[in-house]
Amino acid sequence: MELDEYDTMGAVHIIVPSLKSLSLDIDCDRSSDVVEIVAPSLEYIKLNDHSDNKFLIDMPKIEEAYIDANIFEYEKFLGAFTSVKRLNLCLMLQRSEAKNVAAICFNQLGSLKICTCKPYWSIILLRLLKGSPKLKVLELHGDSTPLCLKARLVCWDQVTPVPECLLTSLETFKWTDLSPRQEARDMVDYITNNSLWIVDSLPLVMEEPCETLDSGEAYQISRYHNYNQHSSRSSSPWLDLRVFYVRISNFVVEDSTPEVLTINHIPLDPDTLLEINGVRMGMYSEGGSSQLRRDRVDKKSEEATYVSTDNIRLTGSVKFEVYDKNELVLSGTLEMSGSNGFTGESKNRWKMNCEAEVTAGSGFLKEKSINGQELSSPLPTIEVYVTGCFSGTPIILTKTLQLGLKKKQSRRMALDAIPEYETAEPQKDTSYALDLQVTFKLLSSCHMP
Repeated sequence: MELDEYDTMGAVHIIVPSLKSLSLDIDCDRSSDVVEIVAPSLEYIKLNDHSDNKFLIDMPKIEEAYIDANIFEYEKFLGAFTSVKRLNLCLMLQRSEAKNVAAICFNQLGSLKICTCKPYWSIILLRLLKGSPKLKVLELHGDSTPLCLKARLVCWDQVTPVPECLLTSLETFKWTDLSPRQEARDMVDYITNNSLWIVDSLPLVMEEPCETLDSGEAYQISRYHNYNQHSSRSSSPWLDLRVFYVRISNFVVEDSTPEVLTINHIPLDPDTLLEINGVRMGMYSEGGSSQLRRDRVDKKSEEATYVSTDNIRLTGSVKFEVYDKNELVLSGTLEMSGSNGFTGESKNRWKMNCEAEVTAGSGFLKEKSINGQELSSPLPTIEVYVTGCFSGTPIILTKTLQLGLKKKQSRRMALDAIPEYETAEPQKDTSYALDLQVTFKLLSSCHMP
């Protein structure tokens, strides 16, 4: 819908329950006083309005919004967009509203773009940062308004506490047409120094030259990395796991063979970052879980394959544990190790260690038998196969485990009898050699007919 300067429509009511996408462009000279939008299925909206209209909006499923408008009571207006995941804003904030810096909650917001050409834009940015705990991408653009018309930015060096998204989720920070003013640079320093998760290969970019100051000095930044030396998190490369594969062989495959195994991922040190399917574990999290789904079973070859294609990312050593319900099947670690110093060898390499936590015949790993008699057969084996990418290099890690037999209960009881016999003897002040002699006689007597 487009309203030109010669159009007059009065109040606008858009009530379409099935509407998915809406583009509304209202001319600044002639417009309605009220715009009502009732679209419970709406997922995308583009709104251009510089007429100070009053909006009544109901769109609970909105996911993406582009808004360029002059809005009174902008906090109430933005309240209709709290479910949005991608938001592009260019709002004219009234001076009377510029004093409120409380958070505006956008719990699903992952990507935010803000135009910096309007007064008090930094107030809007600060409020959204405070209320967007899942924000991953922040882009600022446009700063062509003359400096004399600019409203003062936020005093970023005094902003406390640090917004949660900077500590837990923000990955990308980009500013096109970066302002040369000190306030803007203070904001850049504040965000980059407090953003523990910014990947250092994702820069701030100046695509066009900045305006020249009265002194004739111009600022142009092509790259701005986060050099926060207080946190190794900011520059840690990620290991991206693409496939986690477990194959179990040489056991009786039945209908009761598990359809799903659970794998727990546990960081081994506090500096390790862990992300599972886009959900990042907090700084002090105990880890997260994913599932290994049964991909193939073959009764004839006596093997079952379990695969996970969940998107798992990590920056340091992680322990993993594979469970069948409450029974631990295997455990292992993914760790980064240094090179051996050979020429051309990568400085850091990943390695995997694994250990079986079950034995043959336990849990669902049943042994073959006929009429209740166990048959002699190869012991079960577990193959663990992990693929991924690290710093642009493909990674393949494999490990094969052969399960052992259950320990004989009778032997353990015989060995336990030794200390029981000794404790029954009177306490004597004897030498170490005498202790050995007594023990030897005891073992000898145990084998007498």
